[in-house]
Amino acid sequence: MVNAPLNKDALLADWKKAKAELDEVKSREAQLRGLVVEVFSQEKDPMKSGVENVDVGWGFNLKIEHKLNFKLDNANDCEKLNGVLNAIEISMAGGNIIADRLVKWKPELSVSEYKLLSPENKARIDSVLTVTPASKSVELIAPKA
Repeated sequence: MVNAPLNKDALLADWKKAKAELDEVKSREAQLRGLVVEVFSQEKDPMKSGVENVDVGWGFNLKIEHKLNFKLDNANDCEKLNGVLNAIEISMAGGNIIADRLVKWKPELSVSEYKLLSPENKARIDSVLTVTPASKSVELIAPKA
């Protein structure tokens, strides 16, 4: 751990400065990464995925991983999504197997509902639940003018 100043104001100032530096470094890295890809990559199709290895000399290769993000539109619209999956099921051989595996249903706990449970029901769900501390978030709020 970093040696923390004993003065609380100095501690806050040091943290605020380090956070600003981190944000700046992250932004600069992202810009430089984009420029490196632009300069070295031969792949110009933004919708292509895969790995590209570029010889940059001196025995070094630059590995550029082209990725695509997939997100279901209106994933909470189960009626529409189920309709699409049903259409896939009947439109092709083995469609039922593919449609069954095409969308992953990830269980996610509703914390607001969890907090409404009785102690007895909380104990039930706790038997299949692990709760661990998350990373703390800190924000310094400036006074209102």
